[in-house]
Amino acid sequence: MGRIIDFPWKLRLSHEGRAAIRVERPGRCLRFDPFDGPDATPLLDDDIVILTWTWPEHRDAVAARVLAGARPTVVAEPELLAWLANKGPVDAHRSPAPLDGMQIETLPYTPIPYATPIEAVRKAGAALSRPVRAAGRLLSKVGGPRAAPVIVQVTFPNGERLLHLNLSLHSSTPAAWLDDAAARFAGAETVIVGVDYEEDEAVLRQLPRFAPGRVLFTDLLGETRRAVGLPTGLLTPACDEAINRGMDAYLFVSGAGMRFE
Repeated sequence: MGRIIDFPWKLRLSHEGRAAIRVERPGRCLRFDPFDGPDATPLLDDDIVILTWTWPEHRDAVAARVLAGARPTVVAEPELLAWLANKGPVDAHRSPAPLDGMQIETLPYTPIPYATPIEAVRKAGAALSRPVRAAGRLLSKVGGPRAAPVIVQVTFPNGERLLHLNLSLHSSTPAAWLDDAAARFAGAETVIVGVDYEEDEAVLRQLPRFAPGRVLFTDLLGETRRAVGLPTGLLTPACDEAINRGMDAYLFVSGAGMRFE
């Protein structure tokens, strides 16, 4: 299935569920962390897949394509690329990756601690209330690849940039990492940022370091947390406060689409 040559917009972004984001543009489509959800667009042979972490739901969706005989183009960390290569042939690329006239760069970051004291209590409660789902997700991680999560910058042929900050901004983000990331990636026209549970203020405090053009406050965790019985928060207050602080901010949640002309 080919692409339409005369693409009518600069970018069209669609949130397909979980952490899956589709970026349509003139040329090959970018698929951040694709997910086999009921409403997700199937992966096409010419899609460029970018995996930002080893989330089971997303790595397994790509692995299924490999096992089915496709040879997807994948940008990911070496550990994840090696794991996929064991399933079959992959058009594998490490950062920095020049693809389809774009430059794709990644930077690993330190995620929020898996279990702060209060989060450990929540996760223990979730495991008791939904043991099958919790155990199933834990087992899916066993034996899988281990790699740090990354933020991703895509520089398009026209020079404009898309920065996917993932869940890198939180109350435990190292100051040295923030200095380095802001120095390298500040000023992107479009910034995707995830907000971890109860980390709104940390995100709002650190985000201006990146001097973003437009900011998409993006739900990357809500569906996964709800599936295993963990509490979730609303992104609306953080987005509203970002607007109050002078940012050009938008909500971007599962099922939403945005286009930029």
